[in-house]
Amino acid sequence: KEFKVNFIYAMQKIKIAITDSGLGGLAIAAEVFEKLLRVNGIQQTEIVFVNALPETGNGYNKMKSEDEKIKMFNRVLDGTYGKFKPEFIAVACNTLSALIEKTEFYRARGRKILNIIDLTVKGFLKRDINKSNSILLIFGTETTIESRIYERSFLNAGFNEKQIMQVACPRLASEIELDYNSLTTEIIVNKCVNEALARNDFSNKTVYIILGCTHYPYVLKIFEKYLRAKIIGKFEIINPNSTMVSKILESCSAAKSERKGKSVAGNVSIKVYSRAIILPEEIKSVSALLKPISGATAVALKNYILEKELF
Repeated sequence: KEFKVNFIYAMQKIKIAITDSGLGGLAIAAEVFEKLLRVNGIQQTEIVFVNALPETGNGYNKMKSEDEKIKMFNRVLDGTYGKFKPEFIAVACNTLSALIEKTEFYRARGRKILNIIDLTVKGFLKRDINKSNSILLIFGTETTIESRIYERSFLNAGFNEKQIMQVACPRLASEIELDYNSLTTEIIVNKCVNEALARNDFSNKTVYIILGCTHYPYVLKIFEKYLRAKIIGKFEIINPNSTMVSKILESCSAAKSERKGKSVAGNVSIKVYSRAIILPEEIKSVSALLKPISGATAVALKNYILEKELF
């Protein structure tokens, strides 16, 4: 009888993995965690956040070639799936989402992947907007911008090249992790906004601004401050993180409906895994940002699991 109960309990458990090339995606994990706590009847759910950074201080934007980035990210996906066997892997990172379709893992198990760029583009295109009077402004990391994945997606949807502007923000993600409230963070955001303004006239246009890096919503108010001061006309900031949170919750619900038998009384757990050492200043900065969203996620970051053989 005890074995039967435990077997049903194990069958009802849902495990999901969320990965990012740093700690930006923890904001998504935090919101998912808190919202799942409030879902009546959800099975036991374990959220695993995997930091896809291969080593401290050596991110994907510093790698020499796209092939090197793809091979490393494929190792992350293989390692995450092999170790945790999640229902799905949510790639909560624009940099990695720009590479995902070129990985062997995606070709073999694409149905197991949620891609933040794909979700953002599809969600935006469902909206009823006046394309002829719109400009799309995408801020992102070097890898995301160089991939031109946002640009190609919107060109295919009927926008023209003059309506799409992409601005890379080097070092912004890493600076946010080190100290989101630093003068350097403000300077980088201001510089990115100034670059956009120097390249286009936004007068009499509706500007849709996509924060194409999961770290950038951490400093949404700083973006708003400089955009509001310098853009004459109507603008709206698009936060891809919110789109991904909704899709993860939807996918959890779908996984629940596939389970047979009675639901187990719900509880939700979250753990943070990393192959790279997370610096104390990074933990301090990001946990301060996470705490208002989810205290439990901030604690999980402070108690992260360092595993050198993670991928």
